Amino acid sequence: MDTEVVPSGSGSEDALQDRAGLDSAVVALRKAVDGARRLLASPAAAARRGGLHNKPLEGFLKEVDRKVFQADTLLDELDYHRIREEEEGDAAGTGEQFVGSPTDPVEHGEYANGSYSDFSEKNHSIVDPSASDSSKHQLILYSANANSLVPWMKLDNHDILNRIYKHVDELNEMQHDAHKALKLEELDFLALTTALPDMELRETTPLVMEPKIYGREKEKDQIISKLMTSETDDGYLSVFAIVGNGGVGKTTIARLVYNDAIVGRHFSLKIWIYVSVNFDEVKLTHDLLECLFGNRFEGIENLKKLQKYVQDGVKSRRLLLVMDDIWEDRDRSRWDTFLAPLQHNQIKGNKILVTTRKFSVVKMICAKDEIKLDGLMEESFWSLFKDYAFGNTRPQLKLARIGHQIAKKLKGYPLAAKTVGILLRRKLDVEHWRRVLDSDEWIYQGSSDDIIPALKISYNHLPLLLQVCFSYCALFPKNYHFDAEQLVNIWIAQGFVFPNGSKRIDDVGRDYFNELVDYGFIQYEPTRLAYIMHDLIHDLARMVSSDECFTIEVQGCRAAPKFVRHISVITESAYRPNGDGSMAPNESFKQEFAEAVGSFQPMNLGTVMLIGRYDSDFSEAFRENLATSGLFVY
Repeated sequence: MDTEVVPSGSGSEDALQDRAGLDSAVVALRKAVDGARRLLASPAAAARRGGLHNKPLEGFLKEVDRKVFQADTLLDELDYHRIREEEEGDAAGTGEQFVGSPTDPVEHGEYANGSYSDFSEKNHSIVDPSASDSSKHQLILYSANANSLVPWMKLDNHDILNRIYKHVDELNEMQHDAHKALKLEELDFLALTTALPDMELRETTPLVMEPKIYGREKEKDQIISKLMTSETDDGYLSVFAIVGNGGVGKTTIARLVYNDAIVGRHFSLKIWIYVSVNFDEVKLTHDLLECLFGNRFEGIENLKKLQKYVQDGVKSRRLLLVMDDIWEDRDRSRWDTFLAPLQHNQIKGNKILVTTRKFSVVKMICAKDEIKLDGLMEESFWSLFKDYAFGNTRPQLKLARIGHQIAKKLKGYPLAAKTVGILLRRKLDVEHWRRVLDSDEWIYQGSSDDIIPALKISYNHLPLLLQVCFSYCALFPKNYHFDAEQLVNIWIAQGFVFPNGSKRIDDVGRDYFNELVDYGFIQYEPTRLAYIMHDLIHDLARMVSSDECFTIEVQGCRAAPKFVRHISVITESAYRPNGDGSMAPNESFKQEFAEAVGSFQPMNLGTVMLIGRYDSDFSEAFRENLATSGLFVY
């Protein structure tokens, strides 16, 4: 039954009654939101773990989730007004509520101090202080709640109270229907122990010990032999490639070669750079210079100048350059441009070792030779899988039998061994291992090299709150260097992290982060001194978040989902610097962005994120198009 609110009379006594009525309504709304969250934490968790396969139920739960988000937005709106009222000393009891937006950006450093008590701070821009470093990603994030992105509005108590009680009635009715239909009392809220804000996370540190490498000795020796080819046979610069599917271990074997003592003695200069989807010759040249000289040339965008510094840095030194994860296979000129300063070394025998998934890349770069990696042989793979699943524990016979059956489904891929093995290791009992073996996700396994279902099983077993935090990472581009503190602060700003006893909220958020590292979804990359997400793990994040997260990255991207909640605009592939360091315009990308923004529903949005470099025209268009759609960004 809907609740109708009768406007109150005038005078200070009526104003006090209005305030008391508003406070009571807010309490009722918070209670309804908490109850809805408990609802989501139980059947939703079960559904995501494979316990329920019910499409109508999934749709119903998504609708509950959207209602919770809308109610949270209203609560944020009220919090914001309260703070505005306190700051500006507005007279109480006027019956008018003002909701507005701050205009001054807050630097990321203020978030690092953990100042989340004021909602006004939460809705400023977050600007990555590393944005000036062209070798890193620039990140600007807008928390897109109504109060940060709408123009000044005047509301009265009558309007607010009706809105509050409308949300209360809808949420309570949904909870009633769910309990009646699903008989949740019989589930005994089983998922609450793992999915609620007060879940007990294990004390972890983001230092996952990697097991020894199995079954790659032959390939390692072959690659080293090729790299050590006589200088007289090999000229000044030659390129070799390691090619194989995602998750098969290309980066691992390249790192083995890179760190080999014999290789270290042969090459006086070793450099490792990560390339990924966007082959940006200016950024890659900056990466080379950072390895050679640190940040001495930060801020210089003129490619000719940068190449001269590279040429001076490598001359008279035999170079081994590892270029990890190249995708670009169409524009040979970019490759030639990047290689130009390396062609003038005065010493013979310089080598480039490339890793890629694509034979078309091997052809484009004119690799002298390549090593193709397939899945590990069964015996070697079982040894690797055992290391992850059992560690130093002696395998129980029953678990070993189940483990062998699971291992056969993983196609010999080390990434799958790591992800599923870590999941199994967290609970060494037959029931848990059986659930993994019998998961319905395996039926979606397509080709012989498809390990996404294996990764999805591990995702399904994450606590619900960690699923939310992980799926949000889909907004970031591949090869994004995550700063733990920054990511945790963004999670907190989005309301993903909940208090846990007397523990500081940022410490709880760091526990979430460490758990994702412990599960293998985020990994520390020592060669880059950063946290990263493996390409396939990133693909998984985009898959599980496709209903709520949307990325505008390339022309011709998919249509935005109806209820998109989080948006990222990634400009790195669309905007490239000219030779003088200025940004080349891209009218077609700007137009596509405008069309995409026009389809969004502003009140559903929780994030608008802008990542990458762009020209001044796009910067202006970004703000104008958001404003035209009702998203006012300052």
